[in-house]
Amino acid sequence: MAFILVVNPYVPEQVKQDKVMNMGVLTVASALADEVDVKIVDHYSNPTRSISEWFDTDTQVVAFSCSGAESYYTSLIEARKIKLGYPDKVILMGGQHISGLFQSGILPVNEVAVDCFTPGPGEISIGKIVNAVKKREKIPKVVLGEDPRKIYSLNYSLYPDWKNLIPCVEIGRGCNHSCNFCNSENMRKISRYICRDVSEVDREVKTIVDYYGDDTDIFLFGSIFGENTRQTATVLNDLYEFAPRAKYTFNLRTDCQWEKFIDPLEKLKIRSVFFGMESASKSILKKMNKSRNPEHYIERSKMAIKFSEENIPFFTSFILGYWGENQDTINETKCFIYKNRDCLRAIGVNRFYIYPGTYDFDNVQELSHVYGCKIQYLDELQLYSILRQRDFTGEEIEKICRSIEIDCNDPDYYEKVRSWRFR
Repeated sequence: MAFILVVNPYVPEQVKQDKVMNMGVLTVASALADEVDVKIVDHYSNPTRSISEWFDTDTQVVAFSCSGAESYYTSLIEARKIKLGYPDKVILMGGQHISGLFQSGILPVNEVAVDCFTPGPGEISIGKIVNAVKKREKIPKVVLGEDPRKIYSLNYSLYPDWKNLIPCVEIGRGCNHSCNFCNSENMRKISRYICRDVSEVDREVKTIVDYYGDDTDIFLFGSIFGENTRQTATVLNDLYEFAPRAKYTFNLRTDCQWEKFIDPLEKLKIRSVFFGMESASKSILKKMNKSRNPEHYIERSKMAIKFSEENIPFFTSFILGYWGENQDTINETKCFIYKNRDCLRAIGVNRFYIYPGTYDFDNVQELSHVYGCKIQYLDELQLYSILRQRDFTGEEIEKICRSIEIDCNDPDYYEKVRSWRFR
């Protein structure tokens, strides 16, 4: 019996071999579980099954976790179906990118299928909404997420088919950087960066080992893993002590001081390390606000990917078609990729899109004028694409992206690595 269903939404055309849990869904459900009966619905893995089939006599609230623009669109469709057949159900919709929609002024608060939008961290705010529903109190159309000021422990068994999914440990939350294309700026407006205490990380990894066994895969989840070098080095040393057989995956910002934790890192079994380099052009990196010292950033990235010589595989992502991109800047990135292709075990090369809530989105009209770009608003996804700038069309950029991926990736390995990382 479940008072609230927390839904992991279906996203069309995404790879269905993904093996990583939806962290937002599990975090909210785990935080609510002590106060109310909660059930996670993995609609992503069961898209042909109606969400209403999970309803029981106690179900009063349905909460969609929309972590991206694509899942927001499909969630809205499902919310309308539910409201049509079950008008008394209270429907919530929230998540990181929802905060972008809200703060960009384009969140459709007049959407009748959604009773309340909850942009930002949901552990506290959704709990308060649930209590209001229990008391039959009126809830507002928008409830801004509250800063939890901590990271809640996860109850992995709440997740459907959890034994066959890779567990994640949230080692930190948020980001201290301000890349112009990144939605993290919205989260900074709502909650501060959290660097999790070592003892909490250790305790959660020990729980995972008890659940999954000591040779399981573990995703150390945090957008800027390694920024706090003392925490990172201590955690890695601890993992070697009580979970040395596990296989680890994590993100890394390569201009952090990774040499301070390279020794314990090399002792562990590393499944894959991910970093978003985004570009190898100093001018584009500067426009992106990726680094204040692009030359230093590129050199640090070159040094970091030498980890591959220690059998630490890298998955590196790049963005092509950013404002002001031209043949020379694309050649700089291509040259970097091809020169280091033996060290980059797998790469993702993506066309630039302008997401709600980012600096680029908020300044899209001015930027498109400055760089002579023709832009298109994709209403169903609530984001912009660049159709043409001085040297390239959007379609030409897309072809370059696919060409580089085909040249530089082993297809089987590439899909395998994607399944370790993306959800």
